[in-house]
Amino acid sequence: MPTLWCINRKDWAEHYEQLVRARQLKAGPLEWVKLQVYGHRSSPAYRRLIEKAQGRHGPWAPAATMGVWCKLLELAADEPRPLRPYILDEDDRPADAAYLAWLLMIPPEVVAAALEVLVDVRWIEQVEVETWPPSHHPAAAPGDDEPARLTNRTGFSGQFARRVVEALGLVGEKAADNMAPFVALGQRVFDGEFGRPQAAMLKILGVAERVAQKHTRGNVAAIFTAEVHRLKKGQT
Repeated sequence: MPTLWCINRKDWAEHYEQLVRARQLKAGPLEWVKLQVYGHRSSPAYRRLIEKAQGRHGPWAPAATMGVWCKLLELAADEPRPLRPYILDEDDRPADAAYLAWLLMIPPEVVAAALEVLVDVRWIEQVEVETWPPSHHPAAAPGDDEPARLTNRTGFSGQFARRVVEALGLVGEKAADNMAPFVALGQRVFDGEFGRPQAAMLKILGVAERVAQKHTRGNVAAIFTAEVHRLKKGQT
């Protein structure tokens, strides 16, 4: 069974996950991740981390552990909803200490020590899954915004189009007028033009969400199409 690092799943759901609107989780990767502000004070959880790190690995270990922790949050946030809060590499495979050391440009033993401390204070955890990549988020609760687990091209592209229209905030006649090109885009996604279909759908839904938030006026469908073209161009 593959073993994965992930942010403590209960903590992620309560403190780090983001909503697009009431009760709807953001489908695509997050653009930022929050840290609770304590200002000139230290939280009890931070004090426990400092004590564990200093006691095992020396005076500089707390700073290194906090640096690794912040990067782990960023990596988890950079995944689409079904893969959050797992820590993965650029190919959506389980990241290990060697990969994290390469990414952070610090010695592997420093990363390994930080991971040990973070597990001990329960900021991160290790989980086992039967297969990877999963067909859905193993930790997802009922009602989460999961991708459609559809195996036929027509059903996938139809649901893709409806979700894009919803994410862009198109209603009434505008929605009907724009459905056909989104269905066609969904067919391209299903055919693997953007990578694995379900992961690609969530990335593109994230694009739609960002367009809707940043462009309240103008032709959001045209802006979205241009952004997807840039996404595809950056992938190739």
